[in-house]
Amino acid sequence: MFTGLRERLSPAITAAATLMMLLSIILLVVANLLARRGRKGSKLES
Repeated sequence: MFTGLRERLSPAITAAATLMMLLSIILLVVANLLARRGRKGSKLES
């Protein structure tokens, strides 16, 4: 099913997709860390 897919994709498209995936993962991790920090701060204030 995916045998011909590798031959048709250019390396530029593969690199761009990899960078987009990494950027998405980094943004999710940062958002999660900021949300945790916000929850800890609100618990300390009350």
